[in-house]
Amino acid sequence: MFLHTVTCFLLSRLWFLTTIINDNPMKRIFFTHLILILCGIILAQVPEKMCYQAVIRNNSDQLVANTNIGMQISILQSSSDYTAIYVERHTNSTNTNGLLSIEISGGTLVSGSNATVDWASGKYYIKTEY
Repeated sequence: MFLHTVTCFLLSRLWFLTTIINDNPMKRIFFTHLILILCGIILAQVPEKMCYQAVIRNNSDQLVANTNIGMQISILQSSSDYTAIYVERHTNSTNTNGLLSIEISGGTLVSGSNATVDWASGKYYIKTEY
């Protein structure tokens, strides 16, 4: 997001300078559209991490509050056998309401690489194991 802000700022300064140098309306329209397109492309990047939250309950349906929980996250590719292409482990604590918050791609790597997941190639599913 920081890169997006800096780039848009620099492009807007470039647009401003071009209007001072040459007050041609067609150039102004062109640079305005160019800036909007470039800012849109920069904003449309895949995030490195994804936020995930879960409320943890035990077998009696009671909240598991203020407890360390170990969990394994797998990203499964939608195929005939749902192959796990990325697996990681997390150990975090629940809060007083039993809420556990993690960042997928921020745990201990077991297998695969999040950077090599081709998100445009089909459906993917998240598998959680406690």
